[in-house]
Amino acid sequence: MTNKNRGQTQNKTPKRFLSATDISTQLDLKNDMLDKIDKKNKELYFENERLKRENEMLEKDKEAALSRLSKIAGEKLSKGNPSITDLGDPNRPTKLGEKWSSLYTDEWTDAFEEISTKCKTNKTAVPEKILLKIVDWCYTTCSNLSQNQAKRIELLLRDVALQINLQDESKNDINQNIHSKCDMAVSEEDDLIKPFIETFRSQRQNNERLMETAVKRCVNDYLKSNKGATENEIIFVKKCSELCWCICIADPPMVIEYKNFENHKIDSTKFNKYNRSGTTVEFVVWPALLLYKDGPVLAKGTVQTNG
Repeated sequence: MTNKNRGQTQNKTPKRFLSATDISTQLDLKNDMLDKIDKKNKELYFENERLKRENEMLEKDKEAALSRLSKIAGEKLSKGNPSITDLGDPNRPTKLGEKWSSLYTDEWTDAFEEISTKCKTNKTAVPEKILLKIVDWCYTTCSNLSQNQAKRIELLLRDVALQINLQDESKNDINQNIHSKCDMAVSEEDDLIKPFIETFRSQRQNNERLMETAVKRCVNDYLKSNKGATENEIIFVKKCSELCWCICIADPPMVIEYKNFENHKIDSTKFNKYNRSGTTVEFVVWPALLLYKDGPVLAKGTVQTNG
């Protein structure tokens, strides 16, 4: 062996192999580190999920607050001004105007055909006038129901307000003086109950249960006095009473015009001609719908003219 090779051999140090104990220790350290990392990842994951939920709740609260703010602003803007309406309201005046026109072209036409068939044996009966009487009956019934309901609610609220104003007095004194105190506390009561009445009027416009009650009353009462009512006639009464209820509970109430037009010149801003070309009204076939009393026309009516 040469001196060079001998020197290289002498410079090499023998490899040191880790013992099983050392390897086990290092593995334990790595596993501990991985466990800590895994634990930290889980903590961060759950923290992230918690923050997501909180963010979602905050977004919902924000949307709800904005919705309430928008509703309050809309109510303040539209209160007392029927020309300004919520475009999301299915019972807004313009939508009711469309429904009123559709009621005439659809359900009225179907009922007219059946009533015309029934009237063949009675030459003096006029189907159009019979249908107008149905409209008049539905409108009058819904108007009375609406007004009576509003009066009952207002009386109830006034009674509550009066009890609050007189809460320091004895029960006997309240019973003895309740009528005399009413006039004295009117202005205070009005201020107290006004927000409740406004809330009642607003909520009533989209309360389906109140509408169902009114419609059921109209249909049942009509059937009691009209035993031979046809299927489409009943459908017409139902649809007509639904719309009449919405019209009557609007704030301010919408109105339909159909009375005292006979023998007058046709008002072309409110009515279309039926099937004659005359200029004088013989009778009203279908009422005109107005935004409020003496207000703008939302849907024209129809009149039969003389010759």
